[in-house]
Amino acid sequence: IAPHKCQHDIVRAFAAYRAMYDPAARLHLVGRVGCEPYADAVRKLVVELGLADAVRLPGRVSDGELGACYMEADVLVSMSEHEGVGIPLLEAMHHRLPIVAHAAAAVPETVGDAGILLPRKRPATVAAAVHRIIEDGPLRRALVARGARRVQQYSPARTVPALLGAVAAVVAG
Repeated sequence: IAPHKCQHDIVRAFAAYRAMYDPAARLHLVGRVGCEPYADAVRKLVVELGLADAVRLPGRVSDGELGACYMEADVLVSMSEHEGVGIPLLEAMHHRLPIVAHAAAAVPETVGDAGILLPRKRPATVAAAVHRIIEDGPLRRALVARGARRVQQYSPARTVPALLGAVAAVVAG
């Protein structure tokens, strides 16, 4: 939970989603707190928007709990402003979870065609993208299949030789 991850944008989009599509929906913001004042602001926003009964911020979880969160989820939503290779994006693809993400930094290169990439973070637009994935079975299946293929590009079998080659070139040069 950190400012550049923009969980506040996810909370606002979730409020729109509940108002527009599913008042019983639930949101889990999983991850260690990197900035306690920001986490407090996100918690305050959750209360202000009347979402306290629907939003869970468990903090850091075990690998098993994280896997269970991915398996129970319908969609991974990322509104981050700054990502290198986003590990949660790769984890979501590995767990066959479709993605809705803000198209910022390296997110488009990581996600490719395996998710819905949004140029802006308007809450209603994010909510509509999530709803589309949930309601459109063929789209969901296509995104999951693309994600399964995409995550293979980041497998150790492919990345380790590339890394070793890059290191060897630096050392030789």
